[in-house]
Amino acid sequence: MDNMRHILIAGLTENKGGLESYIMNIYRNCDRDKVQFDFAVFGDKKITYTDEIKSLGGRVFHIPRKKQSVKEHYGMMKKIFEVQKPIIGMIHLKPLPGSPNYDKNKFDMNAIVKYAVEEAKILEQAGVNGLQIENYWDIPFVKGEEIGYETCAAMTAAACAVKNSVNIPIGINVHMNGGKAAMAIACASGAKWIRVFEFVSAYVSYTGLTEGIGGELARYRKMLDAKDIQLLCDVNVKHGSHFIVHDRTVNELAIDAQEQGADGIIITGFSTGIAPT
Repeated sequence: MDNMRHILIAGLTENKGGLESYIMNIYRNCDRDKVQFDFAVFGDKKITYTDEIKSLGGRVFHIPRKKQSVKEHYGMMKKIFEVQKPIIGMIHLKPLPGSPNYDKNKFDMNAIVKYAVEEAKILEQAGVNGLQIENYWDIPFVKGEEIGYETCAAMTAAACAVKNSVNIPIGINVHMNGGKAAMAIACASGAKWIRVFEFVSAYVSYTGLTEGIGGELARYRKMLDAKDIQLLCDVNVKHGSHFIVHDRTVNELAIDAQEQGADGIIITGFSTGIAPT
């Protein structure tokens, strides 16, 4: 095993053609204690004999397409931040008008905005590289298409105030999976990115079945001429059940999101504060 050699094979397809059969015949009959075949696949497409390859000890590597390379993703991050591995602080807005826990006698909009600005300044002084503004306390959440105008208006007011009080970039996240609302707020406030819980595929969230909004959101961004606002998209996002896609690996789901136009991928643990495993 110390002298194991790996041979990387590229160019196989999903069809059991002559090339595929020829390569596999060699692989089956070689001394796999000394030589192992690995296979490179561009994008998320599947190749024939995948199960057999894995049973023989081989590996299948999915390589991002050239137009969505790792280098380009780092370039995207540099467009927003001054570092490649930024720390993003969270601004969790107090309950906003229209949400069940909003109480204008305790925290009206002026107080909400003032509190958000104070938090933003503290986080900037602590050294974070960016801030993400969320309607975190608008519980219980509603689905993206049910998010009201009042939420968009309140978040825009807070986002504009925060942006004008700091010298680091801001992003927007609207619960639950409110990609279009977040994009509208980002356009109005000058935010550099939005977070999208479910860009492709589906899962069960607090609000029930939550489906991918990538196609709809990409068209909305195009309509707003907002290509400069980056889409940071979760894969297997926290606080939900992903059993309906349990036959797909996190890597496969990430490739799906990348292939469908996500500018960045977010990986979380089971819940807030728990690291990915």
